[in-house]
Amino acid sequence: MTLSASACPTRAALALSKRICTALDRAGLRTVDQIIKRSADSLRSVNGLGPKSMVELRDALSLHGLALAKEIDDEQS
Repeated sequence: MTLSASACPTRAALALSKRICTALDRAGLRTVDQIIKRSADSLRSVNGLGPKSMVELRDALSLHGLALAKEIDDEQS
């Protein structure tokens, strides 16, 4: 799913925990558009994004009808 910048919610709208926001900032992922272009495998390599963080991130994205890149490809297959 490709969204225009105006269609993507802000990262603040995802209401992610401070820990996740800090990890994303350190990885240079400051927008939702940047996050959803990454696969789960790619994000797992980000220091500070463990299994619990990934669940929280996926849940927050799904509330806005979004998913990580690899997961979108898997759903369409």
